Amino acid sequence: MMRTLRLYRFKYFDPLRRRWLMARYVCEAPEIRCRYPDYELVGAPEVRHVTAGVTQYSPFRSPKDNPG
Repeated sequence: MMRTLRLYRFKYFDPLRRRWLMARYVCEAPEIRCRYPDYELVGAPEVRHVTAGVTQYSPFRSPKDNPG
């Protein structure tokens, strides 16, 4: 089963600096709405397909439990 992520580049208004800043990362739209009251999406979303059940490498797990 594949999950689709739509990640957006965005800019947000920083009240401390009193100006718009470009975010250094991409997020899904609902997460951006929760974190930033004033924001603008920049461009089309980056679509990523994530396979369910695939685990990410972790240096803290034993070598036989880490994927490939």
